[in-house]
Amino acid sequence: MILKVILFFYFKIMSIRQINNHIQNSLSVIIENEFDIRHIFNALQKNLNLLNLESLKNDNFVRISIKK
Repeated sequence: MILKVILFFYFKIMSIRQINNHIQNSLSVIIENEFDIRHIFNALQKNLNLLNLESLKNDNFVRISIKK
């Protein structure tokens, strides 16, 4: 049982690191049409508490990053 819990958290941490590495390699992820996709990321933010959303200058773009 303890081993299962350890493995679960290990794989969860690894997947977060893989996403983080992908975003770092991309420097930033910028998505157009903010209002079409914002509700998806708001749901992720509430449920996972892993994502930062940042509106850019003209509010036509949003930057998404993984919280560290």
